[in-house]
Amino acid sequence: MKLNRTSRMTSLPIDFSDHRPLSARWWRLAALGVLLCVSAAVMHSRLSATQAAYATAAVPEAPPAPELSDAQRARMNEALSHLGFDWPQALSHLEMALPAGVTLASAEWRGPTRELKLTGEARGTTEMLNFIDTLKRDPLLQGLKLTRQEPARDEAAAARVQFALEGRVAGGPP
Repeated sequence: MKLNRTSRMTSLPIDFSDHRPLSARWWRLAALGVLLCVSAAVMHSRLSATQAAYATAAVPEAPPAPELSDAQRARMNEALSHLGFDWPQALSHLEMALPAGVTLASAEWRGPTRELKLTGEARGTTEMLNFIDTLKRDPLLQGLKLTRQEPARDEAAAARVQFALEGRVAGGPP
């Protein structure tokens, strides 16, 4: 192959040494075009056949739902009823009722009876009683009672009081 000396393109060499007639080159180009079209048609037909096979394939049916016992159905209904309860509102009521010096350690929900058990620690008896009075005025809790009160186990915080409260949540799940 020889390059034209006036051509600056080095990536696409132009060969002028082939002295075959121009029609022979066109026939080669036409033959390559025909081969390209035939291969594209074959690939298209194979792809169409594959797509048709997937489109007509039988979709398996879902297995039937298992039969639930009455106890399982009751537990499932209870769990679903807890999902409908407004937990963010209940927790924000508890958070707003917390005075300075009182921390809650746990809140235990007993679903079927709608009872709530709170455990915590207060700086002193006064802070604990203020917290209980605030919760009693809240319409969310009913029948709130102090079930445990004892001094904190930490010797450094001798005046601190640990407590437990129990009450029934109004408007909770049945």
